[in-house]
Amino acid sequence: MLHYIRIGSGPKVMIGFHGFGRDASMFHNYEHVFPEHTIYSISLFYHGSHWQERDAGLSDEQWKAMFGDFLKSEGIQNFSLLGFSLGGKMALYTFQLYGSQVDALYLIAPYGIKANIVEWLTQKFPFVYRKLEKYVYQPSFLLSLLGVLRQYKLVNPTLVNITLKQMKSLDSRTRSYHSMRLYGTLRLNLKEIKARLEKSGIPVTFYLGRYDSILTSEVLHKYTSSLMNFSLHVLPEGHGKLPDIVAQKFGKQAEMAYSLG
Repeated sequence: MLHYIRIGSGPKVMIGFHGFGRDASMFHNYEHVFPEHTIYSISLFYHGSHWQERDAGLSDEQWKAMFGDFLKSEGIQNFSLLGFSLGGKMALYTFQLYGSQVDALYLIAPYGIKANIVEWLTQKFPFVYRKLEKYVYQPSFLLSLLGVLRQYKLVNPTLVNITLKQMKSLDSRTRSYHSMRLYGTLRLNLKEIKARLEKSGIPVTFYLGRYDSILTSEVLHKYTSSLMNFSLHVLPEGHGKLPDIVAQKFGKQAEMAYSLG
């Protein structure tokens, strides 16, 4: 069962996915960014939504069933998608499965477009990732490993910093481990997503941080250069502050445009 909160009261529907370590209230001030929309902000699993199958990945069929039940319960037909970081991956994954019902995509530093070793391990060698569970309870080795990976630039430095912030307590380490194990199994078919975006011509908007290494405009360009209805905003920020900066920068503009319209 999905847990979510409603934000705003506009006539259109937007479905949002927050970032890793955040919660559904992350988009509480986005009714000013998207005043035409009612935002359904969905809690990620291990962040407010319960995941029954603790040792299993999330399959296409499972997400179709859960998300389909949510749409049916709320009477939603068409919708836009909003996602930040790991929530950006969920937005793209949802578009991959429900693209014919999506009106627009708004992605804030989405995770999953740029390949990384964590997802590679999760998908190719799941037994290796399972071995790491004991370090949830004995984190000293994992902390040393992360330091080495960061030193030799084998893992995205922003991803390492996010992970280190989640290593301070047993609860946050447990959430981190199971979240990355669950969401790491999700496979984005970027070629299929790109082809569908090209065919549909729906608006696609990216918000990136100039000092964020999760996704750079250079990496993004090869996936979006052929899109006709594409917008990119590069803001002078790192990863963590991007959602607030987007809300501050674009909230007043959108609200004014909506009131004038």
